[in-house]
Amino acid sequence: KMDKIVCVSRGCLKSLITVHPELADKSYYTYNCYDFEEILTKSTLNEPDFDPDCFNLVIAARISEEKGIDRAIRVVRRLAGEGYRLKLHVLGEGMQRPAIENLIRELDAASLVTLYGNRDNPYPYIAAADILMISSYHEAAPMVIGEAKALHVPILTTESVSASEQVKVGQEGFICHNSEQGMYDSLKMILDNPHLLENCRTYLAGCSFSNH
Repeated sequence: KMDKIVCVSRGCLKSLITVHPELADKSYYTYNCYDFEEILTKSTLNEPDFDPDCFNLVIAARISEEKGIDRAIRVVRRLAGEGYRLKLHVLGEGMQRPAIENLIRELDAASLVTLYGNRDNPYPYIAAADILMISSYHEAAPMVIGEAKALHVPILTTESVSASEQVKVGQEGFICHNSEQGMYDSLKMILDNPHLLENCRTYLAGCSFSNH
């Protein structure tokens, strides 16, 4: 009954029309809008206690099954077992938290993963990260990607309907195969080639972000 339907990306629009072709004539897309000034200001209000000698990954997401946080933890544990120094910081809360806590105990990964719960201001954590990680099985167009880019933080995301629209590979971050092995392969490649992240940071620092 709506006059217009607005999706948050071309990929989401395509998915909608695939399922409901009768809505094509009144369906459109427009990207998420941000308060960039607020993001930058809040990112400086405190400084999280991240180990500078570790590679720090941040996930900012609801702790639920579709977010794939369990596979991110297994990837981090696997890489740590191979001698890489890294730590995963998870911002968010959700019904899967007890299962995630059990997994951390089972993998003896308490020194590798920190669950912070919900944070009113996630931006200092994102700004301090070496990379923002999105481990989801499926996504629409996560706002946290735009927030990370505004803070000049590269992104590693699994492939989803909007990933290629949101992340310029090699400039703003990386898109991996949507699987645990794909996440492992891409993260290992990034860890072995730190100049790739520096290239992304340099590119993002030269970008001007607006809602134009």
